[in-house]
Amino acid sequence: VDAVYNWHSSFGYLDQDSMNQQMLCSAHASLRDGGVMLLEFPNMDHLLSNFRSTMLSNHPGGVSLERQSGRSDDGRTLHQTWIYRWGADQERRHKSSLRIYHPSQLIKMFCESGFQDVRVSSHNGDALAADCARLIVTGRKQGDG
Repeated sequence: VDAVYNWHSSFGYLDQDSMNQQMLCSAHASLRDGGVMLLEFPNMDHLLSNFRSTMLSNHPGGVSLERQSGRSDDGRTLHQTWIYRWGADQERRHKSSLRIYHPSQLIKMFCESGFQDVRVSSHNGDALAADCARLIVTGRKQGDG
């Protein structure tokens, strides 16, 4: 393929770094020479410096969302419980975990997967700034000629 897009935290849900690394290796293998991979991911430096253990938001139709967050004991994983509430007493919960990868770790993982010209930027393509909540990593599969 010409490009692989992995958007909005669809990366990092596996507990083992080797499995997340394998996803990048598989993406690299699926690209034609000169193809590009784009990975959109939380800017963990921003997230951790602005960390809030609980967030509440209200949505159309009377739905509220409470997100409870915490870090694993080893500090490598973000665990979240999502609580959706609507009506008088309706509630639904689900849990998720996301590996914490800092920008430099993502660059290293891309390079170890065979990507070249690896870059991290903000959504608009500018250099990643401390106030950017999310980032984009791009890498290219080198062609033979």
